[in-house]
Order: sequence, then C-alpha cells, then structure tokens
Amino acid sequence: MNANNMENPSGNTFSGENYQAAANGVKTYESGANEVIEVNIPFLNNLIGWATFKAVIEIIVGALSCLGIISAAYGIPQIIAGVKLFKAVDEIKSYMAAGEYKKLGDALYSFNNYFKYSGISIIVKIIFIIIGIIFYAVLIAWLIRNTGDFFNNFPFDFYY
Repeated sequence: MNANNMENPSGNTFSGENYQAAANGVKTYESGANEVIEVNIPFLNNLIGWATFKAVIEIIVGALSCLGIISAAYGIPQIIAGVKLFKAVDEIKSYMAAGEYKKLGDALYSFNNYFKYSGISIIVKIIFIIIGIIFYAVLIAWLIRNTGDFFNNFPFDFYY
C-alpha cells in the first residue's frame, strides 16, 4: 500500500485524489492523511429533519415535565438536551451552506452534548421509577397487612 492509497479498518480504500460526485449528492473532502471523506447531502437533509423533530419533542416533553416540582429534575436536562440538538442541526446546516469541515466537527460536539444531557435525564427518570416501585410495593404490603383490621372496624354493617 503506497502513501496515496490508505485502507481503513473496514477495508474500504480511499484514494488520495480529490473528486466530486455531485450527481448523487456526495461532497468529498481530503483530510490531512490523504483520506477522502464523503458526506452524503441527502442523508444530512434526512438527519436534519429527524433531529429537528426530536429536538422539538424533547423540549415539549421537558417543558411538560417541568410543570411538576419533582419531575423538573429530569425535565430541565431534557430541555437542555433539546436545545443542544437544535444547535447540532444548525451546525450541520451551516456546514452544508459553507462547506467548512470544522462545522461538521462542531455538529458532532453538539450531538455529544445532546446525548450527555439526554442520558442525565434518562438516569434521573430511572431513579424516580425505582423509587416509585419501592414506594408502591411498601404501600401495597402495608395495605395487605392492615386490611383485616380495617374491615373488622368498619363502621357500617352490610349484613342485616
């Protein structure tokens, strides 16, 4: 393998020549290591659409979660995650408009922040679910244990 042809771990060979495949919407860039990096524009448009949809849903669900005092603990990180996802979408749009490779890196950084805050929100939700399950299990056990006393001392006599 010479310096102009490099092979990545997946076995694909990238040519050191810069080429443009505009017919199928693929932008091509050369990195410093003579690898050709292909970015599929229709794929990015699809990604922008779904990421925008997900960001809107994250913000709406986070805002509704903030209506409760306790549930705001996971609503706030969910809103922040939605905002970070919107930022990633904006970075991808600016990458597509300007063609600057740095904008794609900024978008990946914003995606990383989105996943971090989304993960925090999910972890807090899981903790609340576990606490809720324990609370209801204790409540049900207490009710089962004390049900006999409740019905024996019930003030109404249903049997005449």
